Amino acid sequence: MGDEEDQSKEPAAEVPGVDALEEAMKLLGLAMRSRQVQFGQDQVERSLRSGKVGMVWVTEDLAHNAAYKIWKVCNRAGIPCISKGSTSEMSARVGRDNIKVFILRKGRLAMRMHELLQAWPLAE
Repeated sequence: MGDEEDQSKEPAAEVPGVDALEEAMKLLGLAMRSRQVQFGQDQVERSLRSGKVGMVWVTEDLAHNAAYKIWKVCNRAGIPCISKGSTSEMSARVGRDNIKVFILRKGRLAMRMHELLQAWPLAE
């Protein structure tokens, strides 16, 4: 019986991360429809200068040098930069090809997205 209880607890531990991912994807869709998302690493510095960036989300498979450059610029500006998900996964979810960098405007959506992405478990 003790083993059965342990087995039933294992799937429940994964659910919060899955829920966080699904909610983050829904919020990303909402942000896209309300034009609160920009795409591409070239847009990061330009967007940061505008002062309207709430967070930057880069995919885990973005080239190390590019990711570091974005992180450094965001860190200097005090903007959260989170690396989660793969390019293929994110591109499929947003319906665009080869998207590696998402820039969310300041606001509640960006704050909630940041919270959810921190809860999303790391890839194994």
